[in-house]
Amino acid sequence: LPAVIEPPLDLPYIFDTIGLEQRLNKTSNEESLLFYSYPHEIYENNQIKKDRETIEDDIVWIVPDARKPIIDSNKWDYYMMMKLIYCSKKASITIVDIGSFINHESVKSILDYADMILVVIDPLPTEIMQNNSTLQMLLDLKYKGGLPIEFVINKWSNGIDKPELFDYLKLDPLTIIPAVDLSYIHKAIYSCLIPYSLEQVEKMLEKPIYKIIKRVIPREFFIDTQVNTKSKDKAIISKLSGFFKKKKG
Repeated sequence: LPAVIEPPLDLPYIFDTIGLEQRLNKTSNEESLLFYSYPHEIYENNQIKKDRETIEDDIVWIVPDARKPIIDSNKWDYYMMMKLIYCSKKASITIVDIGSFINHESVKSILDYADMILVVIDPLPTEIMQNNSTLQMLLDLKYKGGLPIEFVINKWSNGIDKPELFDYLKLDPLTIIPAVDLSYIHKAIYSCLIPYSLEQVEKMLEKPIYKIIKRVIPREFFIDTQVNTKSKDKAIISKLSGFFKKKKG
């Protein structure tokens, strides 16, 4: 199983976006007892309970409960981050969503442990220019620091001047993610679904995101039956497709 981890570096996002509360409401009236907020438990220095993971869409969701008090990100440190990353014993692949907080102390201290660092770039010129210093820092970390950083161009459309964009960025992206009609994104969110679960979105994103999957998943994961392999791929693609809906370069 892949695990998605959202450290409490900003306001909780994933919990509400994928409708965890609504999903839990369908199974019990005591939804608050079913969702175990690992970030809160770690922040409050509580003993972590075993086997309390929430699994939806074949993904282990280790995210802050948006119904609980906001965690002070200034007090979130390296030791808390490491506890969060290793809190689930059920996950074989861990995806940590750090958003734009690569300079947070708890994030900088774990970069060397990553098998891959995905940097998602929004091709809108103003976004690129406003984040140019961060982009240059990431390029230095990749080419001078040796970190396993890969760049992904997000929200691609035919209106983008590809030669001009690539000349400015001066990088070779791992893959290019096409822009998805917002109506599909809205439909998924209002239905408490991951966008990739919609057939129209799956057709658009499967090939470009599969390029990432081949770099993320160890080769032995592909040595399986066709049915099981497809299931594993789809779970990770589902997360990655949701990830690309909200990130900016």
